[in-house]
Amino acid sequence: MKKYTQEEFDRFPVDERGRKQCPSGDYTLIQKFPERCSFGECCSFGECCSFGECCSFGECCKCEFGEFQAMYTAGGFGSGGRTTYFFHMADGSICVRCGCFKGTVDEWEDQVKKNARKRRFS
Repeated sequence: MKKYTQEEFDRFPVDERGRKQCPSGDYTLIQKFPERCSFGECCSFGECCSFGECCSFGECCKCEFGEFQAMYTAGGFGSGGRTTYFFHMADGSICVRCGCFKGTVDEWEDQVKKNARKRRFS
């Protein structure tokens, strides 16, 4: 997985609405995200998130699930080819954000299986 530097991130193109288009990858080296960052459709780390000054996804970083220690991404999931975000939570659990889905890794696995069965019998 490509690990982006702050310099590379700063050079990503911005669309006509002022949104930065970010490919899948590892963003753990990024120290500053723009104001009102979004991380994709239906994603919410919190309204108008900026991760706080000098956040490096380290100690005390929080997302919609609570405090997390690390975030991992994987691209190409679902019919929309969405990026999926996996959060290693401070309590050791794993939470997932994929499109409009959010929940535990077990709930995500159940949802994936459910959707696969629907497609198979459609």
